[in-house]
Amino acid sequence: MTVLHRLFQFVRPYTRVLVFCVLLLGLVVVIDILYAILVIPVFDNVLMANPEPSGEASEKAVLRALQHYLPSDPGQVVWAVAGAMVLLTFLKGLCVYFSNYSMNRVGQNVVTDLRIRLFGHVINQSMGFFSLNSTGRLMSRMANDVEQVQEAVSNSLAELVRESALLIASILYLFIIVDWKLALLSLI
Repeated sequence: MTVLHRLFQFVRPYTRVLVFCVLLLGLVVVIDILYAILVIPVFDNVLMANPEPSGEASEKAVLRALQHYLPSDPGQVVWAVAGAMVLLTFLKGLCVYFSNYSMNRVGQNVVTDLRIRLFGHVINQSMGFFSLNSTGRLMSRMANDVEQVQEAVSNSLAELVRESALLIASILYLFIIVDWKLALLSLI
């Protein structure tokens, strides 16, 4: 039995909370991609001297939908994009907060379950076990190693999921919405 499989036994009762965290982190990834999409009208309509349709990119459905909701005046585009970015930042902050809170809660619960099981295991050891292992070593392992498990379950797992999803979504964004030839050249 691998160490990860043994650790998953402690995480399994909190699967629903972890799914909720993954959904929130997925929403954070969508918001990060929306930031990049919102910048396009600013460059196309405000910063260019003579705004022209940008060819293939303007044909994309996402950009057409965005153009539909934005005002035609360049000054108003800046205000609309700025307001949308403030709103998205607030929404992203809420998602990250609740995701981190839930992940830390799962981590604390896993550590509590692990410490209870570890304490029961140590208490049932023979006197020979305690004569071979010093009290300080046992206490150090019970305190420090379990804290590393909490770090792995809460922070590291959340970062792994969020950064992996952001990488995949960014690559898909580059290939689908922007220019696939330029994206392929950039990756090469």
